Amino acid sequence: MLSALRIVRPWNLAFLAFALLGLLLLGFQVGGAQFDARVPHFWVGVLFVYVICSVTASGYVINDYFDVKTDAINKPEKQIVGKLLTAKDTRLLYMALLLDAIFFSSLLFWFTGKFWFTPIVFLTQILLFIYAKYLKKSFLLGNLLVAILTIVPYWLVVYVFEFGFVVQIIVAILTISGFMLNFIREVVKDWEDVKGDETIGAQTVAIRLGENRTRKLIVRLLITSRLIHLLLLGVYIFVNPNIWYMLGLFWPFLMVIVFETLLIRKLKQSIWLPKKISKTLKLNMFIGVLWMYYLMLIFNFLFQK
Repeated sequence: MLSALRIVRPWNLAFLAFALLGLLLLGFQVGGAQFDARVPHFWVGVLFVYVICSVTASGYVINDYFDVKTDAINKPEKQIVGKLLTAKDTRLLYMALLLDAIFFSSLLFWFTGKFWFTPIVFLTQILLFIYAKYLKKSFLLGNLLVAILTIVPYWLVVYVFEFGFVVQIIVAILTISGFMLNFIREVVKDWEDVKGDETIGAQTVAIRLGENRTRKLIVRLLITSRLIHLLLLGVYIFVNPNIWYMLGLFWPFLMVIVFETLLIRKLKQSIWLPKKISKTLKLNMFIGVLWMYYLMLIFNFLFQK
């Protein structure tokens, strides 16, 4: 049974929790939390992270439920539904996670009075189901939807905890960057899963465009992402013209831009396959998460000064 828990991607959930925790800690340090709550803000934060992870886990479960045929071809060694879990058990787990997220999001609403939190959680669950059932096989729509849903939790942090302008700017940078990197990664995953997707008649980017044109599209997206990162760096430095802010931003952004440049070069040379590209994009996302913890150190130094 423990092996079947792989269906909720515990490492991915741990990464998500680590990212949200970093943003919350940064927000408490820099912007404070302006809302009134029935319980200490720390416990509201713990509950918030739990709800978001529960919603994400339900998305993983329903995605695997509808991906049995393609997973049997693309990654048979990782297939869970039909091997470690029956279809019925998968449905029960999915429903349990749905109810779990709705219950605890309602509890968070009762603690904070943030009415829209539960409806947004419910809408996200509906969209994840629609993606898994219908849009995952579509051209670009599924990729765009996943990229959008990955950045929703960060704006929910701002909504629930009412963080100030500095944190809002940081969240804006994170979400724009995160949207681009996740969108590119979704296209790369389509490329990686072509063989299985073709068997179910999917019309993903990689199937419609073919390998060469998909590779060129990813290059264009990476060039766009690199330009956006340079622009975001310039905007944030303009908003906060402080040497320590600049130092705090320079190295993480430089690392992301360097990795994007490396990816562009390897794609143009047709050297790297999608799995290696996907891993490098994950590394960029990890740098983005570490950036929040890095900023905490910078801000802590500033406050001590």
